[in-house]
Amino acid sequence: MEYDIFFSIAQTPDESGEIPSEQVMLNNYFQQVELADQLGFGVAWIAQAHLSTATQKLNRRPVVPHWQGEVGLCTDFPQLALETFRNTSQIEAVRCSASLPAAARLQWPSVLPTP
Repeated sequence: MEYDIFFSIAQTPDESGEIPSEQVMLNNYFQQVELADQLGFGVAWIAQAHLSTATQKLNRRPVVPHWQGEVGLCTDFPQLALETFRNTSQIEAVRCSASLPAAARLQWPSVLPTP
């Protein structure tokens, strides 16, 4: 049986309420993807969000009004994938993108207006 694993590099508060630095976030990701490789996972799906949870709160009807921090912080997938491949031996890396406007038009046309 083959298993994949999903990663969302997130800058969200930890259990103590502190928001990690970018260095801490990336170190956490590389530790986790290296372990996933050692455990035999086949593909590392890496989230990439094309929206800012902080910026969307400025909208009249924010999608995630209570969320603190940012998620899907993979803005340069080729460099992240290259470094992932340098540090692993078997796992593949795949980008998964989320585009809220496209998702809104396709999945929830009555909830959010189209541009």
